[in-house]
Amino acid sequence: MRTSFALAMLGTMMLAGGCGDDTTTGGGSDMSMPRDLATTGGGPTCTDYCAKIAMNCTSGDGGGGNVQYTSTAACNTYCTASAGWTAGTTGATSGNTIACRTYHAGAAAADPVLHCPHAGPTGGNVCGTYCENYCQLMAKNCTGANAVYDAAMCMTKCTGIPTGGKAGDTSGNTVQCRIYHLSAAAADPSTHCVHSKIAADVTTPGPCS
Repeated sequence: MRTSFALAMLGTMMLAGGCGDDTTTGGGSDMSMPRDLATTGGGPTCTDYCAKIAMNCTSGDGGGGNVQYTSTAACNTYCTASAGWTAGTTGATSGNTIACRTYHAGAAAADPVLHCPHAGPTGGNVCGTYCENYCQLMAKNCTGANAVYDAAMCMTKCTGIPTGGKAGDTSGNTVQCRIYHLSAAAADPSTHCVHSKIAADVTTPGPCS
């Protein structure tokens, strides 16, 4: 009887030890994965940015001039494909990045008139200067046979372009009009790249000259 009891106790201890090992190494490891991804992964994203700007920069925000995109889908296309901005550092208040635009899209909840232009496609001369946005789009979307200016010349040419337009303008002699056409050049460079030239370099007037 004493031997049987000892063997039974030993079996119970081995089973308990096995369950403990499984819970600690297998279950514990699996449970930590979502927590790690949630706290360290990703950085600023186009999805988060576009959701925030759609919420805070609307036609009902005190005048209607603060809307930056025609839809959330258009915002996502612009962010991921037309501009292809870098993510940047979360909380950044300047720089031509998703992070800067996300910050200002959030701040627009309190002051849309001030922050919506900064959060929008042109950067409002805060999330990248107008010329930084203009030249970044040109370098990305107007290449090869559709090239307009090289990087150095682009910055020089841009300094004289008027800045009195607004995001999404498709016509008018402004940098905002040219930024629109440079973003549209991602899908159709042969049509839109030429519209980004400064007025002095255009032989046939276009929508931005």
